[in-house]
Amino acid sequence: MRLNGIVQLSRWDMERINDALVYVEKHYRRPISADHLSLEVNLSKEKLQAGIQRQTGLTLHLHVLKVRMDKAKELLRNTDHPVKSIAAATGFKRASHFIDTFKRYHAQTPNQYRLQLTA
Repeated sequence: MRLNGIVQLSRWDMERINDALVYVEKHYRRPISADHLSLEVNLSKEKLQAGIQRQTGLTLHLHVLKVRMDKAKELLRNTDHPVKSIAAATGFKRASHFIDTFKRYHAQTPNQYRLQLTA
């Protein structure tokens, strides 16, 4: 339901939103769409998107990217896996897309990030 253009969310809806956030944390390696996630947590797409925005301050797409970037930074810090492997482990089909996305978020490439940790 909308009130003054704002999607109203019940306690039950917010529990589903939390379920969705947990799902993203567990399944960030897979493609995650609003359509799929709304079915997964039994919530309308509109409520899902509004709730995620309310909980995280980000759209679903940006939240998924943030989770992936956080996991990538963890892997870069704690492993010596090649960037291509980290890209695949964090849900990117192409290493080049991963590198571009990482650079956009962190103003440096994954290799630069890793090198700064040892400096």
